[in-house]
Amino acid sequence: QPPLGLALDRLPRYGVAAAAALAAALLIVLVGLLPAEGWLIWLVLPLLGGSALGLYTCALTLLGQHYKGGQLVAGSAAFGLAYAVGGGLGPLVGGGVMAYAGPAFMPYVFSLAFLGLALWLTLRQTRR
Repeated sequence: QPPLGLALDRLPRYGVAAAAALAAALLIVLVGLLPAEGWLIWLVLPLLGGSALGLYTCALTLLGQHYKGGQLVAGSAAFGLAYAVGGGLGPLVGGGVMAYAGPAFMPYVFSLAFLGLALWLTLRQTRR
């Protein structure tokens, strides 16, 4: 997380978040293609975790960039609620996808979600 924090402090924040989402999209497909028993997956998994979980840090930084005072408190509460709802609905949707298409398809579903986020963040950055 420290390298991501430095990047968020020194580079355009929407660009950093988009890069993290793009990295997560590519790495999750790579993890799905690697053999589970191999040593290479152990090199890729920390990068995937850092990029995917780093999006939380990016989101909170962007929240703090746009809101102050009471709005920041309300935004943080809304963010926490959205995170909780996603934590509840995500496994249901993921389970449904795996039941329909099989577990091997799941990395591609996550990759599409990360790509969508990267695209949205890129478009957001270009509008500012």
